[in-house]
Amino acid sequence: MKCRRFLPRARRSIHCKQGRLIAPNRLPLQLLLAVLAVGTAFSLDVTTRDGKTYKHAKVTGVYPDSLSITHSTGVIKVPFDNLPDTIQKEYNYDPAQVAASRKAADEAAKAAAAQAAAAQRERAQIASLPELWFRLKAARRRWLWK
Repeated sequence: MKCRRFLPRARRSIHCKQGRLIAPNRLPLQLLLAVLAVGTAFSLDVTTRDGKTYKHAKVTGVYPDSLSITHSTGVIKVPFDNLPDTIQKEYNYDPAQVAASRKAADEAAKAAAAQAAAAQRERAQIASLPELWFRLKAARRRWLWK
């Protein structure tokens, strides 16, 4: 029989701590179950200040002004103002930083709106050019006939 290390990877066997043989085709299933067990161990119930409770909540995203939470019935983005103090401290919530980011976002939105308005005015001027050209041509003809 060949040495074990020269066998193809699919035919090698894997042993657990107790020395039992684990079939290679069952290993992905066992790894998946282990990952799911660890994932559920870190889920918690979150109760907001307005009284809503989210069961089996996991934080999936952190934003300057809110947290994105996946819970038993879906996904929600909860503002830090509505979360308990313990969660606010855990994610380093700073109201001054949130106010600054909101102000910057508002200024960026105003600048984008001003730019869009300028682009719209420019498109309107370009659209009116053929009409102006026609009027200029008509006025020139009238001048030549006088």
